[in-house]
Amino acid sequence: MNYNILEVKEMPFTMKGYPEKWKEFEVIKRQKAIEIANAMLKKDILKKMLFLLRRKKRKIGIERYRKKKSKH
Repeated sequence: MNYNILEVKEMPFTMKGYPEKWKEFEVIKRQKAIEIANAMLKKDILKKMLFLLRRKKRKIGIERYRKKKSKH
Protein backbone atom coordinates (compact mmCIF):
# COMPACT_ATOMS: atom_id res chain seq x y z
CA MET A 1 0.00 0.00 0.00
CA ASN A 2 1.21 3.46 -0.77
CA TYR A 3 -0.16 5.95 1.74
CA ASN A 4 1.14 8.40 4.26
CA ILE A 5 0.97 6.57 7.57
CA LEU A 6 1.53 9.80 9.41
CA GLU A 7 -2.01 10.88 8.53
CA VAL A 8 -3.40 7.73 10.11
CA LYS A 9 -5.29 8.40 13.33
CA GLU A 10 -5.43 6.08 16.28
CA MET A 11 -9.08 5.07 15.91
CA PRO A 12 -11.02 2.40 14.06
CA PHE A 13 -11.44 3.04 10.35
CA THR A 14 -14.66 2.76 8.37
CA MET A 15 -15.65 3.30 4.74
CA LYS A 16 -16.56 6.85 5.79
CA GLY A 17 -13.50 7.51 7.94
CA TYR A 18 -10.04 6.71 6.57
CA PRO A 19 -6.87 8.57 5.47
CA GLU A 20 -7.35 10.99 2.57
CA LYS A 21 -4.83 9.14 0.38
CA TRP A 22 -6.95 5.98 0.54
CA LYS A 23 -9.60 7.65 -1.64
CA GLU A 24 -7.37 6.78 -4.60
CA PHE A 25 -7.73 3.05 -3.86
CA GLU A 26 -10.29 0.87 -5.57
CA VAL A 27 -13.13 0.05 -3.17
CA ILE A 28 -11.95 -3.53 -2.62
CA LYS A 29 -8.38 -2.39 -1.84
CA ARG A 30 -9.70 0.33 0.47
CA GLN A 31 -11.84 -2.21 2.35
CA LYS A 32 -8.80 -4.49 2.77
CA ALA A 33 -6.64 -1.56 3.94
CA ILE A 34 -9.31 -0.67 6.50
CA GLU A 35 -9.48 -4.28 7.67
CA ILE A 36 -5.68 -4.51 8.04
CA ALA A 37 -5.35 -1.12 9.77
CA ASN A 38 -8.11 -1.99 12.25
CA ALA A 39 -6.46 -5.34 13.02
CA MET A 40 -3.14 -3.54 13.56
CA LEU A 41 -4.84 -1.00 15.82
CA LYS A 42 -6.38 -3.80 17.84
CA LYS A 43 -2.94 -5.30 18.45
CA ASP A 44 -1.30 -1.89 19.07
CA ILE A 45 1.04 -2.51 16.13
CA LEU A 46 -0.12 0.60 14.29
CA LYS A 47 0.28 2.79 17.37
CA LYS A 48 3.88 1.60 17.77
CA MET A 49 4.62 2.20 14.08
CA LEU A 50 3.09 5.68 14.25
CA PHE A 51 5.15 6.52 17.32
CA LEU A 52 8.39 5.41 15.66
CA LEU A 53 7.64 7.16 12.37
CA ARG A 54 6.64 10.41 14.06
CA ARG A 55 9.80 10.27 16.19
CA LYS A 56 11.91 9.73 13.06
CA LYS A 57 10.19 12.63 11.29
CA ARG A 58 10.82 14.87 14.31
CA LYS A 59 14.51 13.82 14.37
CA ILE A 60 14.86 14.64 10.66
CA GLY A 61 13.28 18.04 11.30
CA ILE A 62 15.73 18.75 14.12
CA GLU A 63 18.67 17.76 11.92
CA ARG A 64 17.47 20.06 9.12
CA TYR A 65 17.06 22.91 11.62
CA ARG A 66 20.60 22.40 12.93
CA LYS A 67 22.05 22.34 9.40
CA LYS A 68 20.18 25.50 8.48
CA LYS A 69 21.28 27.20 11.71
CA SER A 70 24.95 26.25 11.21
CA LYS A 71 24.97 27.86 7.73
CA HIS A 72 24.16 31.29 9.19
